[in-house]
Parts: sequence; C-alpha cells; structure tokens
Amino acid sequence: MCVILLVSPFLWAGGAKEQKAAQPIQLTLWVYANPDGRWNVFQGFIDEWNKTKPSVQIKMEQIPFDRYMGEVLAAALVGGRGPDLFLLSRGDYRKYVEGGLVYPVDEFLSPQMKADFLPQVLEAVTYKGKIMTYPFEMDPVVLFYNKEMFAKAGLQPPKTWDELYETAVKLTTPQTYGIYLAPAPNAYQNFIFSPFVWMAGADFADPDIKESRFKGPGAEKALDLWRRLAQAKATPTTAIVESLANGLAAMEVAGPWKIGSYRRNFKEFYETKMGIAPLPTPTANDKPITVYGGWGFAINSKSPHIKQAGEFITWIFSDPNRGVRWTTQGRTCLAPQKSIRDTQDHRAFWEDPKHRVFLDVMTTARSEAANPEEINKIIQDAIQKAFAGQGTISEIVAEADLRITEYIRTQRK
Repeated sequence: MCVILLVSPFLWAGGAKEQKAAQPIQLTLWVYANPDGRWNVFQGFIDEWNKTKPSVQIKMEQIPFDRYMGEVLAAALVGGRGPDLFLLSRGDYRKYVEGGLVYPVDEFLSPQMKADFLPQVLEAVTYKGKIMTYPFEMDPVVLFYNKEMFAKAGLQPPKTWDELYETAVKLTTPQTYGIYLAPAPNAYQNFIFSPFVWMAGADFADPDIKESRFKGPGAEKALDLWRRLAQAKATPTTAIVESLANGLAAMEVAGPWKIGSYRRNFKEFYETKMGIAPLPTPTANDKPITVYGGWGFAINSKSPHIKQAGEFITWIFSDPNRGVRWTTQGRTCLAPQKSIRDTQDHRAFWEDPKHRVFLDVMTTARSEAANPEEINKIIQDAIQKAFAGQGTISEIVAEADLRITEYIRTQRK
C-alpha cells in the first residue's frame, strides 16, 4: 500500500520561518587593538553574555589603533558596512554624532541607571539633549616617571614647567628621552596637549564652537614648552611603544591605562620603578588642571539590531563585579558609576598609595574637549610645525587661530 503525504506549502513556509527565527542574532563590536591584554578581560564578559543569552551573540573584532582612529571606522559606518557597536572617545565623537552615525542610548538607561553615573560624565557625552554613548571609563592624565632614573640623577618630580624642561633635558641621553608626550598627530595628541593649554589660560575653542580660543600668550606658552622640549631632543617627534617601561624615556604624560599595561607586561618596572605625580603647572602659583577622557559604547544608527545592542551595553556594567574587573584588571581606569566606585575592591585598588594620585587629580580634571575634527587637525598641524621649527611660536599660533576662526565662520553659512 502506498501512502502519499501531502504537506501544505503554508505549513512548510511556517516551519522555515520558525527555523530561521531560531538562528541567533549576531552583533559585531569593533574595538581598537591593544597588545597589553585588556581585551582578554573584556572577552570574558562577552563569553559570559554569549553563554547566558543564546539568542543574541556578540563578536568582538580588534582594529589596529591607527586605522581605528583614522578613516576605517568612519568609512565603514558611512558605507553601511560598520559594526553594530563600537567604541568612541569624546575627543573624536563629534564627527560621528553630527554625521548621524550614532544612535542615542537614552531609551536604554533607566532613571536609576542615570543616577548611578557621576553627573559630569553623562553631561560630557550629551549632544543636543541626547546621551550619545554609554561611558564606562574616566582617565585623568598625570606624569609617570622612572624612580630609578630620578634617584640616580638626584632629582625630584618636577612641579613647574621650568622644572619639567630642566629635568627632561638633564635626563636625556643618547639612549633615553627625558619625556614622552604625544608625538603622533591624532586625537590622542590633542587630548594630552589640552591640559597644558588650559593651565596656560587658553583653549582650542569655546564649548559651543563659536570662536577660537587658541590665541595669545597662553596658547603660545603651552606650544613653546613642547617646542623647546623637541628642539632640545628631550622628547621624540615620532611614536615609541611603551617608552617609559622600556627605558626609552624617563617621564611620560599618560593616564591610568598604563598601570594595567605595566602590571601585566612590565612587572618589575611597575613594582620597583614606577612613580606617578600630578602634571606640573606653568608656575608655582598656578592652579593645576588635568584632563580626563575615556571610551564609551556607541550604537551604529544603521544597525538592524539597535534594541539588542542597547541591552548588551547596559548589561555589561550592571554587575559591579564586572566593572571592578575592567577598572582594576582590564584597561585600569576610574569608574564613572557610583555602584562600581563604591565597591571595596575598587576603593582598595585606587586608594592604594601607589595609585592614589589619580583620585587626587580628579578634583582638578576637566572633560576631554569634543572639538570638530577640523579643529583637532589645525592644532595637530601647529604642534608639528612647532616640532619642526617652521616659524616662530607667535606665527604658528596666529596661523592656527586664523584657521580655526575661518573654519567656524564657514560653518555659520
């Protein structure tokens, strides 16, 4: 006997839909590559999510830092080939936000979540009333130094710019630079340069980008300090990897992320040679100012999975234990969320005398400036010209001021 089974095409189509629906959604997260091991910690968070959330899987991809900070990320987002999630720093985020490439995160943050953040942190990532990224780091900049080199030279950490220059020159040898600043022309250079400009009484532009403030004696004094260090060959004009820990520099202006790198990869330096001090001020009578930055999660406005992306970024640090692991074992940074900062482990790590200076300088810290890419580029050009001795400091600053003013004028049309 022959039995013929007739399967309704509607039932078959429904089965196919169910089978398709069972496939997990995959979100891609782009991060900048870093060899210091920080992303191993973060991968642990992703593994935990993927194990407990089988319907939404996260894949992290590391992009070489120079390419990430260059055009690769921007081109991918504009071309519709970008990741669902990516990292954005305040110093580089304006072009993405103004270009409509970032989806605001407000709808994913409950009132309780917003109240957990330090107010100034959310304010720093708010654009036209919308919170554009989920900030998860605070990185105040300080002066790292090699205690062994200082002890052999009979020197103390400098407290003024004159002392900084003199100390850097004294510690410069054919094998070692006196100080490592930020020689590569990118947003990180603007970040490191900004507290020097602020302490001298100048700025790059006003917060609303309506006028140039890179002008006058303040801007000239800050730029001249960097120029003199370069001319004395006390600071390099090209990038060096881990200059301080590798013994290629006696001082370095950087943030708390260095601690994680030193602890993982340069244990002897971390334990016996690493010293940390506040940034020197122009004179002994000037008030100290530093800058803090930090990365935040951004959602691609063109992602087909915005809801799932929002759920992931709010999940990560909803558990203070994950926040502690990132801020003390991952990138090492201060947490912007009170629920993480108030944990015993976070307090113990950052109140340790070895690290305490970061908490101290936060009282003088200003958020990284969110300037347009064009203004950042003008400042970078000024620094490169100062390094190369192309013109007097007054001429270089006047040219940069004019270019910033002209750029702002063209944006009003």
